[in-house]
Amino acid sequence: MFLGRLLLVTFPLSYALANSVYVIYLANIIAGFTNSASNIAYMSFVYDNSRDRKTAIGLYNLFYGIGTLIGSLVSGALITLIINYAGLRNGIRYMLLGDAAARAVVATLYTSV
Repeated sequence: MFLGRLLLVTFPLSYALANSVYVIYLANIIAGFTNSASNIAYMSFVYDNSRDRKTAIGLYNLFYGIGTLIGSLVSGALITLIINYAGLRNGIRYMLLGDAAARAVVATLYTSV
């Protein structure tokens, strides 16, 4: 689970640093495999470590959805602020680099699972 989350850093890094569209294609292929493997690992973890699987799956999806919603809202507000100071191109680059750093930091939380 740790490696699955850590390798998802390649996705925002490719958009922020790539000088060719082919680098982005390669990063999307890697991110697709890691995302698929991670989702399988998470669901296996939920199935193996819960007594009431229906409730556990429901709660997993609930918190995943809430996290996605909050992340989208916060990043939308942040990019609006950053674009005012850094411009559109640099603002998006800074947000993608920040996303990569945040994914790397959050991936370390999976080492304790």
